[in-house]
Amino acid sequence: MMENLIETADQLIDMAVKNVQNGGGPFSCLILDASGKVIGSGCNRVVEHCDPTAHAEILALRQACQETKSFRLPQGSLVFSSCEPCPMCRAALLWAGVSTLLYIATRDDADHVGFDDKMFHEAWDQWPHAMGVEVVHIHHPNADKPFRQWQDHPEKIPY
Repeated sequence: MMENLIETADQLIDMAVKNVQNGGGPFSCLILDASGKVIGSGCNRVVEHCDPTAHAEILALRQACQETKSFRLPQGSLVFSSCEPCPMCRAALLWAGVSTLLYIATRDDADHVGFDDKMFHEAWDQWPHAMGVEVVHIHHPNADKPFRQWQDHPEKIPY
């Protein structure tokens, strides 16, 4: 599963860019089971759904749980997000039993284009490692592509 990280990162970036083009936020997420099969995917739909919890990770988690008929992710599942998940999403992933979380763009990248959850990240920073979750930042040359697309989108609704 881990051998195709750049390919999966490219897929996540493309998903986030397309989501911006369709009126959504610049965020996407895939959840893969231990065999590498996608069991959940999501893109940010906060504005479309008028729902502050409609983050990519939450929507992917809901789909994965429906797919597996469990409120817990299967052992060995991997969550891969186009951006460092906010504290709400991290908490939901903890509840679901995530063991590995990978992300591409950082909280600073999101902050740079006006997303306001950085203050929540600062309070959260002490929690993930204390809870036994491995958190890995994947450096990718196009990590900011969804954000550039969102920033330039003439009909974006900041939130």
